[in-house]
Amino acid sequence: MPDDDNDDSNHAATQVGPERSWFDHFADRATGIISHGPFFVFAALYIVLWLGLTLVFGFSSGWTNVLNLPAVALTVLMVALLENEQRRSDQAVQRKLNTMAEALADFLEKQDVDSRHIEELRASVALEERESTPKTGR
Repeated sequence: MPDDDNDDSNHAATQVGPERSWFDHFADRATGIISHGPFFVFAALYIVLWLGLTLVFGFSSGWTNVLNLPAVALTVLMVALLENEQRRSDQAVQRKLNTMAEALADFLEKQDVDSRHIEELRASVALEERESTPKTGR
């Protein structure tokens, strides 16, 4: 397999992606915040506040909606952030696996191994891009 420095389909294993959008940077920071203890404490206090206020003012739909709306909005945003983080993590792992498969194929090529096995290994590189659903933009 010839080395082609201009081939954008093979990124270095240590490269997270060809480019990082403002949302990727934002998702990194937000994930760093929500994955630590202080955010958990904030969420627990919010629940206690919600329970306390609903007991004081009764379980009226007005108070329930006032306190539920921010919680639902935050949940939706957190899901979007975590999905972004997971997607980029999966891509990084796949690039590492592709790099390892290429290195193993190069090593096996120098050994006395059936070329059919080497070709199967090389064919598995970037298989996820050829067999997955087409990307729908960033």
